[in-house]
Amino acid sequence: MQIKLNLSDKRKLVRKLERLEKLSTDDFRLLLFRSGFTIAKDIKLPPIPVDTGNLRRNVRFDGKSIRSDAKYSGFLEFGTKFMAAQPYFYFKVNKGIKILIANVETKIKQIMR
Repeated sequence: MQIKLNLSDKRKLVRKLERLEKLSTDDFRLLLFRSGFTIAKDIKLPPIPVDTGNLRRNVRFDGKSIRSDAKYSGFLEFGTKFMAAQPYFYFKVNKGIKILIANVETKIKQIMR
């Protein structure tokens, strides 16, 4: 068996790999930041438990992590022995991560065309 690779095919492959490398630095960071802000914004939407609005105000994305700084946020998310859980955080983070992965896969497919 013999595989022949002509010079133009090699150039195309090199260009695609260079574009893929660029994705790993510039576009990927942008996708991460956009996703982080979108997830944090989505967490603030219903079904987040709202009484005073403090929980909603304390959901943040700082560029590295999405968190809720309200002292009682864990009790609401997971519940206590006296109160049923009112999940509002992790299922939206998981949904956002799935969207991020789909967006990254789409970018990679666009580059490799």
